[in-house]
Amino acid sequence: MLKKSRKTPPKVNYEQKSLGQELLKNIKQLRHKIRQIISYVKQRNRAKWAILLLLLSLLILYTGLAPVRNYFEADLTVKNVSFSYAGNSDKVLINNIIDIKNILVTGVDALELVGNFTSPDNEELDKKLKNSNKLNFQLFGEKSQLEITPINYQQQLAGLAIKDLRLQPDTKVDTFSYNHKNHQLLLAIDPNNPRNHNNQNNNTNSLRLDLGTVPLRVTLTGYKLNKLGIGDSPDAPNPFSFQFQPRITQIRLSLKSQAKLLVDLPEKSEDYEQWFRGDIAVKNVQFYQKDITGENLNDTVVKPAILQGKIRMGERELNINKNQFLSIDEPGIQLIRNFEISSPDDEPEVDLNIEGEKVNISQSAKGLEVRLAGETRRIEVGIDNRFPVNMIQSNFLARLGFPNDFIIAMISGAGAFTVALLGWLVKDFEKCFPSDNEVSANESEC
Repeated sequence: MLKKSRKTPPKVNYEQKSLGQELLKNIKQLRHKIRQIISYVKQRNRAKWAILLLLLSLLILYTGLAPVRNYFEADLTVKNVSFSYAGNSDKVLINNIIDIKNILVTGVDALELVGNFTSPDNEELDKKLKNSNKLNFQLFGEKSQLEITPINYQQQLAGLAIKDLRLQPDTKVDTFSYNHKNHQLLLAIDPNNPRNHNNQNNNTNSLRLDLGTVPLRVTLTGYKLNKLGIGDSPDAPNPFSFQFQPRITQIRLSLKSQAKLLVDLPEKSEDYEQWFRGDIAVKNVQFYQKDITGENLNDTVVKPAILQGKIRMGERELNINKNQFLSIDEPGIQLIRNFEISSPDDEPEVDLNIEGEKVNISQSAKGLEVRLAGETRRIEVGIDNRFPVNMIQSNFLARLGFPNDFIIAMISGAGAFTVALLGWLVKDFEKCFPSDNEVSANESEC
């Protein structure tokens, strides 16, 4: 006969069983403690008032410590700034710079000039040019270059001028900078939006020039002049230079593709404060430049572009020194109120600070001055943007306009009161519900 196989009993995991029992025990103790707290609050009227005061104290701590959005403003001097125009309609950035010494533009697709043309260095070309009073050049956008220079430059002679540089929405302005040594203005613009490319309604970035009444030297690279059968290509550039006496002085250059603008500014001007239009809605504002040293992206070095400045939120203010990064939480900088450059004739400002027996002398930096505003929760400053050393953080009380000293006093007082009140509540609860090993239940003070 076959023997019946015996079923082995399942193994009991005593460790899991003990853990389950311990968990149930803790849950029962927690439920018992919650019932005691509810009973304590019902029986003790002073406990109710104490809890209300505790909640009020915690509310004060929250409003004084929890970060909330607040408005800020800043006045910075920078090497360069980059931003995107966030407005809903076109906006003028540069306005009415007269008597400039030289202008170099890339990103132009077409150029029409009307006037008298000569080429003293090429007799054959000179004859063809003298028989023409109008030239239409076909250019290759960002691969072409146009340079215009007044001959025998003298200021105050109705010379070359920028009437305006007009931006379309979503246009990115990159490396907008002022070189005070060479007195040059430099910027690059990128339409950055498909609707700004090949726009049929002439709603493109544009540069309007007044050529003035003085003779000019025009140099083109990357062009075609079908009328004279000449031209070059971006791959094999052969600059074409000629002299030009304008008859129609107003021209508009459409900048449909990426473009760069380099302007040699007039040495003396009483209107330099009016060269830039303010109140520009912006986003993605950056005060740094990338130094690409190799093909590997890990070799790229990010360098701060701030020379000096101050930023203020509420009653708190941070000084920003040279080579420090500025980090602002979103939404961040929303408005550039004004651009300005220092006049070449301005005397340098010197600040004297006496600290103990030391005298610190600091000279104001020269660059592009930017005044801006926005909204944020936190502002950080440091020589490395990953490790900020100074910070401003707003709170609800600061947004309501309370002074900083008052907020500090409220937080300190509320913190001390919270600790004292919690200690009193714990002691009073233990008197009402003492543990079994301390006092018997019938000796409770409740």
